[in-house]
Amino acid sequence: MHGVLLSDCMMEQKRSDMDHPILFYDGDCGLCNFAVRFILTYEKEAIVRFAALQSDVASRMLPLEWRKNLDAVILRKNGRLYVKSNALIQIATYLKFPLCLLRLLRCIPRPVRDWLYDRVAKNRQRLLKAYCLRVDEITARRFMNH
Repeated sequence: MHGVLLSDCMMEQKRSDMDHPILFYDGDCGLCNFAVRFILTYEKEAIVRFAALQSDVASRMLPLEWRKNLDAVILRKNGRLYVKSNALIQIATYLKFPLCLLRLLRCIPRPVRDWLYDRVAKNRQRLLKAYCLRVDEITARRFMNH
């Protein structure tokens, strides 16, 4: 019986980066970098990958009109794209309790959520001018900025 369990564990394959949800964010934004650090700190498991909207990865995976809007975070998950408040609600599902309850914000109509999101996004440079995102070598592998 132990041989079967061991072989099952050994057969498990690592998911490629493209199989993981990818959060695209403004790499030059202090508030965005703070938000990435927040996700890294409170994530249940190390699942989400990150890429700056200014990266080559974003240019290959996102339509130009979406990449040009640096005010919006975009989440690519299971082949779908989520933007602004919808992206944040989807990210909440990966966070530890009680932060995962933020996904209940989807009960608020999207136009209202996105209006609030846009107010914060337009003022993000004033809210947090500089935030340097420093990560260790293992965490750095989750960033797809090549």
